[in-house]
Amino acid sequence: MLEGKLRIARTMMVDCTSMAILSNLFQLMSQQSVSPKGIGPNRDAGDYATVDSPTITYDPQANGLVPSRQETLHKKVRVMNANEQFMKGWKDLAGAPGPQSATSGPHAGGAQSAPGGATAPVGGMASPPPAPQVAPVQIEGDHTRVLRDRENAPDLHVGPNGQISGDRGVLQAFTTAENTHDMAARYMGRNFSYPDGDKLTVKLDDPSASTGPDTSPTNGEISMPPDEPAAATDPDVVSHENGHAILMGARPQYMRPSDSGNPADSGNPPVSGNPRDAGNATDSAVPADSGAHPDSGNPADWDKPANSGAPPAAAMHEAFADSTSLLNSLQDPNVRKDVTDKLARGVTSNVASNLAEGFNQMPSLHEQNPLSPQPQKPWTPNIHEGLRNLAAPPPKGPESSMEPHKASEQFTSGFYHSVLAVNERLRASDPSLSSDAALKKATDIVGSDLMHGVDFLPESPNTNQGDLARAMMKADNLHHGAQYSDLYKKCFEKSNVPTQSAVYDAQEAATRKLGQNPALTLPSSLANGEAFRVNGPSAYQNPDARDPDVPRSKAYPAAPAADTYLQQHASQLGLPTDTDVRAQEMYHNDQGETFIYYSNGASRDDVSATHYVELGFNHDGHLIQLSHAEVPELEPGQMPGTTH
Repeated sequence: MLEGKLRIARTMMVDCTSMAILSNLFQLMSQQSVSPKGIGPNRDAGDYATVDSPTITYDPQANGLVPSRQETLHKKVRVMNANEQFMKGWKDLAGAPGPQSATSGPHAGGAQSAPGGATAPVGGMASPPPAPQVAPVQIEGDHTRVLRDRENAPDLHVGPNGQISGDRGVLQAFTTAENTHDMAARYMGRNFSYPDGDKLTVKLDDPSASTGPDTSPTNGEISMPPDEPAAATDPDVVSHENGHAILMGARPQYMRPSDSGNPADSGNPPVSGNPRDAGNATDSAVPADSGAHPDSGNPADWDKPANSGAPPAAAMHEAFADSTSLLNSLQDPNVRKDVTDKLARGVTSNVASNLAEGFNQMPSLHEQNPLSPQPQKPWTPNIHEGLRNLAAPPPKGPESSMEPHKASEQFTSGFYHSVLAVNERLRASDPSLSSDAALKKATDIVGSDLMHGVDFLPESPNTNQGDLARAMMKADNLHHGAQYSDLYKKCFEKSNVPTQSAVYDAQEAATRKLGQNPALTLPSSLANGEAFRVNGPSAYQNPDARDPDVPRSKAYPAAPAADTYLQQHASQLGLPTDTDVRAQEMYHNDQGETFIYYSNGASRDDVSATHYVELGFNHDGHLIQLSHAEVPELEPGQMPGTTH
């Protein structure tokens, strides 16, 4: 993972002759028409141009099965142009090839080689001064920024009609991430933040991604490996990693270690205050062990089974990420056409079900590499398959005994077949629907239930795939009148994901009973109150909250009322009498629902927090969600694992 802030260094070692040339050069650059606002505290406005509703070309996907298409982003996008202008100006003024980027730091001295190894003379100097170290933010939009080492990438170019061309990896990774965010926000019915802020950072050619694309749980940044260029241009790969970042922003505690010191007990919640966290009624009887799950803070453990190192929620995390990738692919009408054409022939394997077809074409994935998903499979050009085929029979056995990516195929298989089942029901109930319209509507229904389901997940880090399936069914029950829960139940259980739990059912019954208590009705001041997130990045955060000297009550006007509500009703809600938590976040969604999150940490992102309480209310202010948990603190220096 790359650390530290990116800075533009303007320091150059020059003599008097070259100083005059550089003065003319920067004057030339300053004449460019650019946005009056920069995109960061360490970047100048002149480094970027703003494009309104740019058009970006997607390359063909899945070996041409999905053709190239033009994608217009209906938003303002900022494109880096300083490096391009510098190189052009250098050539115009010096009459020689432009300098290479400095490789030994922003203040590096010595000769700079021009392309081909030649040294470019300038104004009588033996060699030109080093080029300024340019911050590698290539492009930035409302929710995404993409970084790449300028030495290893072509420039981006803005055409007269707002067409952005150039670096294919940067452009396609950026467009996919922006589209994935917009899709998730639409399905979730609200805005949301990433662990490190309102924007998601995608780093290309990141040497820290030595084993493949991954997402950092500490800041939600996506890293793409330098030797796999197809990773950035494959929408399935980018949207999968984006799915991880979305869930990390909503439920950061899932990346913490297990509460069990016994590997055999992973996945069970012996010290949880919420019986819903158990996969079945017998789980709550497992005695509590001491300490955290062994080695669960080691990034290398993520690819191990949960009973030997990976966090218990790892398989669920992978399932959510793959499901996000599937939903994103189904936004493309060309992908939907492939699905409907295959279904008409009775075939369920298609472009959508085969995740990461483009990435799977990379020869290195098929070499004798122990890190490869398919190390023994020889590489064959023009194969039409993905890293995972959701139409294939899912694996059997408990998820805790399998590597998370393998175990997650249980949920994603059920999720994919849920889309097909809802599609079939829609077509049967309304024959006037075209095959594309029915599949698009089915995608929207199932996608909405998945993303809204995030609000109904347990707070425990031991959350599993069964919890995610039940959260989807709860969203369907609340928002669609349980029209599709029977299909979800059938598809998930056929894929070996348990949807029944006596403990869960008992907790839900208790919550419904509490929701009928008028005394627990959420006050209108909170139901209509301004959303907030204490001390954390948020698109809806009060600017006053960024000032540590501003009182909490002023920075977050609704927070004191939320604290008071819990203090007054803790015993009625069945919470421990010693519950000592404060409101850290409150948000509303498109269903008129309000969710309030409490912890005893400084913010929801604070990994030292040990208590969680979440309350959810419908549009009438009646309680619909009650989740609470107690998890262990991390040992000093211990960090959650990294996902792939």
